[in-house]
Amino acid sequence: MPTHRFAVALSFVLALGGVLGANPTVVGAASPVASDTFVRPAANATWGSAPIGGAYSYVGSPADFSLSGTAGQINIGSPGATRAAYLAVSAQDVDLTYSVSFSKLPAGGGSAYAYGSLRRSTTADYRIKVRVGGSGAVYVSISQFSAGSEKSIGTEVQVVGLTYVAGTDLEVHGQASGINPTTLVARVWPVAAMEPPTWLVSRTDSTLGLQVPGSVGIRAYISSGTTNAPISVAFDGLIATPLGVDPPPVPVASFIASPSPGTLTVNFSDTSSNGPTSWAWDFGDGTTASGANPAHTYSTAGSYTVTDLPA
Repeated sequence: MPTHRFAVALSFVLALGGVLGANPTVVGAASPVASDTFVRPAANATWGSAPIGGAYSYVGSPADFSLSGTAGQINIGSPGATRAAYLAVSAQDVDLTYSVSFSKLPAGGGSAYAYGSLRRSTTADYRIKVRVGGSGAVYVSISQFSAGSEKSIGTEVQVVGLTYVAGTDLEVHGQASGINPTTLVARVWPVAAMEPPTWLVSRTDSTLGLQVPGSVGIRAYISSGTTNAPISVAFDGLIATPLGVDPPPVPVASFIASPSPGTLTVNFSDTSSNGPTSWAWDFGDGTTASGANPAHTYSTAGSYTVTDLPA
């Protein structure tokens, strides 16, 4: 943010100083291919369409999918049942985040599962697999589904120190990157805590048919040993973002100010580099502007600090 201080007098003496503030840091990020906060009216008792990603397609009865106003809920009505929803987007290297909660802990020695699907191609996909047991223990693993069956990639890992309480949110973060092999990573933590700095699981896999771009989705399941069905599994904050996309160059801020002789008007010209597309001017007298090259007339003579923040 360049900052110039100058004096505005009736004879208009302009004293330009050096850049007093640091240049702004603009962090570039890839646009998500899918995003859903689930905050919308129910559409025919289903999830309808995500704001980014389009309409959902379902595995299982669409009647088991509903919107609570703040989350997308899946009702698992019987032991051994599974339900899933997918968005027809395409990404090979993808970062997926979402939150999940369970209406109750499974009883009878069963487990409740929530999945995040990465790179789904036709009926095959990579899955982030979160399992909650009857004691509240939480486990995370990576699996792949292909040729009609699910196979774990390595062993599951317990989230140490975490005892799940029904109705609370777990945050899930995972990625799929590369081909032959694909690297798959994931971590899970309670919503009230900070995201862990390291991945809880990291696996590689080269299953044929999954080394191509695919879609994303979420899935819920309760095991056949569960005795207290139905269990509702709620998802929220779904975001899928491509990996490996170079951020745009950071705008380097600068400007010049040219007084209009005999007046209190100053013409400002933005000279920032790296293609800024928006500007936020502060003229130091309580007024602002958003154009690239504004002109400003001061009401009284004085000394003003002017800043420009391009992005």
